[in-house]
Amino acid sequence: MRRLADVRRVLDEVFGTTLQTFGPDPKDDPGAIFRCSPVVLPMRRASLLISLALAACAGGDDAPAGAEDRVAEVEAMRDRLRCEVHTWAVGDAESAYDACFDGDALVLIDEAMDLGEYGSGRHVYVFEGGRLAYYREARRQARPGFNGPEEDSIHVRLAFDERGRVTASEKTIDGTALPVEDIQVEAVRNHAATLQRAATDAG
Repeated sequence: MRRLADVRRVLDEVFGTTLQTFGPDPKDDPGAIFRCSPVVLPMRRASLLISLALAACAGGDDAPAGAEDRVAEVEAMRDRLRCEVHTWAVGDAESAYDACFDGDALVLIDEAMDLGEYGSGRHVYVFEGGRLAYYREARRQARPGFNGPEEDSIHVRLAFDERGRVTASEKTIDGTALPVEDIQVEAVRNHAATLQRAATDAG
């Protein structure tokens, strides 16, 4: 029970999303989050329709090509940066990440996260002037299916302006384009700030 609650909290914090659940409150029945039952919508199509129906989604362009170019540019100069390895953990979720500095300025975090049987992912954060400027995510997330566990391939790209507002966004699940919800954007900001603080304090 505690493990499921920990994983749910991590999914909320890092990804801003959990599996679509209807019926028992997860606080009363944490297992409902992952258990395949009539009150859970495990089907990809149902989840996609629900996501598309959400009105509160982040603004910005659909294809942040400029953001991807900037991420690639920073990654290309990685050999010239001072990189340190750090770890992060909550419950059974854990990650190892490289925090890369240009002088004293943190410019890149490259994180590999492991959620055990619930999935894994790579998250890249680019900072400019101490603020999160670009984010790229590629992860695989497990979910219940009628014929056993299934897995989704999720990709997200975000670009932020000087005030932290989203200027460009893109999200796909198994190749299907979806809006990036505000709750996921906030989760990205919060987790980036957590890693940034830890890396800066250690550096």
